[in-house]
Amino acid sequence: MKVYEPTVNFILVNIEKTNMTANELKAKLLSYGIAIRNCENYPGLNEYFVRFAVRTREENDELIDALTEILA
Repeated sequence: MKVYEPTVNFILVNIEKTNMTANELKAKLLSYGIAIRNCENYPGLNEYFVRFAVRTREENDELIDALTEILA
């Protein structure tokens, strides 16, 4: 995944190298109770861009754990 340096409490990520689209990753994370933003409708982006919100340490750890399982 390519992560872009955040300027606010959101992190834009290009997930193309995961071989999943934003919709596919979003569906998988929803099964963990985690919602992310599909950014394919943003100007200049495509179906491989998602946005994660920076939340509490516990929630961020849950996101990392879920991504680790999904991408393993």
